[in-house]
Order: sequence, then C-alpha cells, then structure tokens
Amino acid sequence: MNLVGWLFIAALVVVGGLVAYWGDQIGRHFGKKRLTFKRLRPRHTAAIITGLFGALATSLAIAGLFLFSEPVRVWIVEGNAARERLAQVERTLGKAEDELGQRSRELDSTRKSLASERVNLDRQKALVTKSQSDLASLRSQSSRLRRETAALSKNLRTVVTNLRRLSGEYRKLLADFDSTKVNNQQFQKVNKEISDQNLILADELLAAERRLKELETSARQLETDIATLSTQLDSTTQAARTDIERLNKEKASAQAELNQAKGDLTEAQQQVAALRQFRDSATAASRTRRLVFQRGYELARLPVSQGMSLAEARASMLALVERASAYARSQGAGDGRPEAAGFVDLSDPQGNPVPAAMQFDAFVERAAGRREPQVLIAAALLNAFEGEFVPLAVTVRPNPRVYGRGQVISEARIDSRKPEDVILAELSKFVQEQLGPKAIRDGLIPATGRPEPLGEISSEAVLALVRQIKASGMIARVQFIAAEDTRAADRLKLQFRLR
Repeated sequence: MNLVGWLFIAALVVVGGLVAYWGDQIGRHFGKKRLTFKRLRPRHTAAIITGLFGALATSLAIAGLFLFSEPVRVWIVEGNAARERLAQVERTLGKAEDELGQRSRELDSTRKSLASERVNLDRQKALVTKSQSDLASLRSQSSRLRRETAALSKNLRTVVTNLRRLSGEYRKLLADFDSTKVNNQQFQKVNKEISDQNLILADELLAAERRLKELETSARQLETDIATLSTQLDSTTQAARTDIERLNKEKASAQAELNQAKGDLTEAQQQVAALRQFRDSATAASRTRRLVFQRGYELARLPVSQGMSLAEARASMLALVERASAYARSQGAGDGRPEAAGFVDLSDPQGNPVPAAMQFDAFVERAAGRREPQVLIAAALLNAFEGEFVPLAVTVRPNPRVYGRGQVISEARIDSRKPEDVILAELSKFVQEQLGPKAIRDGLIPATGRPEPLGEISSEAVLALVRQIKASGMIARVQFIAAEDTRAADRLKLQFRLR
C-alpha cells in the first residue's frame, strides 16, 4: 500500500474516534432532554440521532478529503484505471527496452560490418601498391633492354662499316691486279685472306643479326608484357578505385546509419527515462481532464535542405518547436507558460540529468551538415491532457523524392455495374488497405495520430470519379497518379485516370 492509502486509513481512524466522542456527547445531550419521535421511546430517539450524526460526520470527513486531497480523489474515483494505466506504462516500458536492445544489437552488427569493409579496403590498397611496384620493376627492365638493343645496333653498324671498307679494299686490289698484273700467288694469298675475313665478318654479321632479332623479339615481348601489365594495372587500379569508392559510400552510409542508430538510441533512452518518470508519478497525477494528445501524436513537421550550418539548423529547430507549440495551444494544451510544447528535463537510464537545452543542442547537431534533404518531426513524448504542457520528442529523418509528377502509384479495378454507394465503398477500402500502405512502403512518412496521415482526397473529386466509373459501363481501371513531385515528408496529392 502506498502513502495515500495509509494517510486515508489514518484519517478514517481519527475521524472515527472524533465521531464516537461527539456522538456520545450528543446522545447524552438529547437523552437528557428526553425527546421523542412519533411512538419511539426517548432513549431510542437519542440513539437514532447519535447514529445519524455519526454517519453525517463520517460522510463530511470523506467529502472533505475528496475535495481537498487530490491523491485521495484520484484513488477513490479511478483507482483501478490508474492501476491499469500503470500496467500499460510498464508494458510500454518493456517494449521500449526491448527495442533499445534490438537497436544496440543492430549497432554492433553495423560496427562489425564496417570493420570488415575496412579490412577489405586495406587489402585492396595493398594490391594496388604491389601492382605499382611490379610496374616500376618492369619499366626498369624495359629501359635496360632498350639500352642493350641500342648498344648492339651500334656494334652492328660498326661491323657493316668494316665490311664495306674491306669490300672497297678488295675491289681496289682487283683493280691493282688488273693494272699491274702482280704475282698470281700473292693475289691468291690476298684473296684468301680477304675471303677468310669475309667469312669471319659474315659469321659475326649473322650472329649480330640473330642477336638483334632475339633482342627485338624480347623487346616486343617485353612491350607486350608491359602493355598487358599496364592494362591489368589500369584495370586493377580502376577496380580498386571502384571498390574504394564503393567502400567509401558504404562507409558513409554505415556512418549515417550509425549516427541514425545513435540518435534513435538516444531518443529511445530519453523515452524510456520519461516513461519511468511517468510511471513513478502516475499514481499521484490527476487524469480527470480531457486527453488532448496520445504518446507519439505528431504535432508539427518541417522539411529542411541539405548542408545546413549550425545556425540554420538551430533556427529550423526553433521554428519546429514554435509550430508544435502553436498547434498544441490550438488543441487546448498549455499550462500558462509562453510555450505550450517543448523539450523537458529528463534523466538517462543511469540517472544522470539530461537538461532540455542539451537535448535541443543534440538535435541541432544531428540536423546540421546532412548531405541530403531532411525533415524535422515533433511528436508528443507522453500522453498530454487539457491544460498541460506537452513534452516533445524530435526525430530527424531523410526526405528523398518518392514520386514524380504524373507517376502512377497504384491501380484498382472497379465494376461499374454496381451501385454508386458500393463503388464509393470499394474505392475507400482500396485507398485505406492498399494505396496507403504502398505509399508508406515506397517511403512516405505518415503523420502519426492525425486523421489523414498521408494526405486528403477531396470529396468532390471522389464523387466525380464515382460518376465516371458508373457511366463507363464496364470493368474500369482506376489509376491513382501523383499530382506533383512528392518527397517523403510531403502530403500526397492525387489525380485519377480512368482506363
């Protein structure tokens, strides 16, 4: 039993004692006067008056406690309801703690995946470094072979020059032989020497040509190998660059998911702490007023552009809180403060205080510097009643383009032979059960708690469509088309096309 119950019992004990004492005094007083009521004897009349006084005094005591003690009033009026709300809050707390554990496991998995990708990136970098080293070695070998080829070409040109010189000398000797008619033996000797030298030079020439061909073949093979290795290196480098770009993108995506998970974890921790505070104070809080907002009800949203500075993010966050406060005040919330909704001081799961200003600055940092358009969404952190300040929970979500102007979102088949009310009912059912869930799966962000979470279709347009379907006289294909470019946070505006 809590303090309120003990106080109530103590008050009843004290009131019972006082009633007994004053009842005895009043009974004696009226007994001495010997009053009678109809045929009752005086002592019976005094006993009845004493009983009525005791009942009246006890009723007045309970009424006084009911009027002047808010915990007693809550305990008497809605004791079972308060216990049911407490049980519901505890179940919600358990779900929030389970979700927190799931987010923590997802965060650990993301960190492991990021570590694995970093290892793969290091391997790719090592392969690129090794390929660059092999290419440098091959280029060095190519330069050395080119130098050897140049030296052999120079030697070959020298041999050819000597051969030409000896041929000239031979022709000169022949001319001298014809002119002088020298001794035939001497001529043969000279001719033999020249022939021997020619054979030697021919062998050297053939060896040089073979060596030159071998060097040319080696050079061509080397150039082919260099070209192949260059192609492979370019391909490997391009693949490595592609892998590096992909890994960088995956790293950025993982980092964004990590930041989102951290933000969601912080929000979940704050909500858990708020739920614990609400659970601790639920039995002493008055809930006799009208419920204005349920927990999670969206009060305001504000699309923002990418790459905001801290100053721009702060201004956007202030505008979001102002919109939420104005909407909350229009619905009957607010406790007399200038703002009807905003951040409140909370505590983390370890019991450390998390001031409202710190929460505001944390969301400003999350919204600043994003590489894509975002949307800021403010929702009720807890159930809010009429005349109460509404604590806010803010989320920062991506706001990509979901539908283009004229894009077909979904298609329904309607039998035009049915009555118009049946056609209208089928269209409404299709919008609620198929079109709405598909738009959410495609990326639209619904306004939680609002009567029309995705958008509103004008009744005139729907009735005109029903008349067109009825007039077609066949199985009509109704296409639902985006009337304009639509981002995730935009209200969905539809056009209809009858096929």
